[in-house]
Amino acid sequence: MNPKPGNIISRSLQQEHIIPDVIISKKDNKWLTELNPSINPKIRINRAYENLMKNISNKEDKEYVKTNLQNARFFLKALKNRNLTILKVAKVVFKKQVSFLNQGDIAMKPLGLKDIAAEVDMHESTISRSTNNKYVQTPRGVYEMKHFFSSEINTDYGKMISSTAIKSMLEKIISKEDKGYPLSDSQIADNLNKNGIRVARRTVAKYREALAIPPSKNRKKRSV
Repeated sequence: MNPKPGNIISRSLQQEHIIPDVIISKKDNKWLTELNPSINPKIRINRAYENLMKNISNKEDKEYVKTNLQNARFFLKALKNRNLTILKVAKVVFKKQVSFLNQGDIAMKPLGLKDIAAEVDMHESTISRSTNNKYVQTPRGVYEMKHFFSSEINTDYGKMISSTAIKSMLEKIISKEDKGYPLSDSQIADNLNKNGIRVARRTVAKYREALAIPPSKNRKKRSV
């Protein structure tokens, strides 16, 4: 009675399914941000334990039950505050990153923890904790919340662009290159600079490596 019979013919991949904490959906042509109800079940204190207080005569027993009821109420309050913080932060993140929802990574805006902290009037460390190891389900896929925070780069048009958008542009440029003569990091940097985005060759190399894209010499394909 093996509960995982597939493991007999195939070894386990040792991978866990990601369950998103936040769900983004579009309703009535508006983006809706809400907590995932499947991982936020309603937890209540059993009334039998609350009523137990009335029938206890022993002082020590009564104090024991009272202390544990207080701890339970504190836990429920902390859990509620945690969920409210996650939702509050997520709403602000996607209010600022609505372009991503409509267009994808290439439209990602520069965003830092301090930007969200100022918006929701919380400390940056609180924002960091509420987004750490948290995932969000969007129509474009499931992402770690940290994905929506990125540094900013100057452009010749007086606007800032996010590093995530630069990575998306880099992927697009490489996908369209001549596979027989792939572009070097310097050529990609020149391409971006011609479009008003000032990026150094070493920055292109760093982003390319982050995307697990090999250098030009390893991307070259000989024609048959």
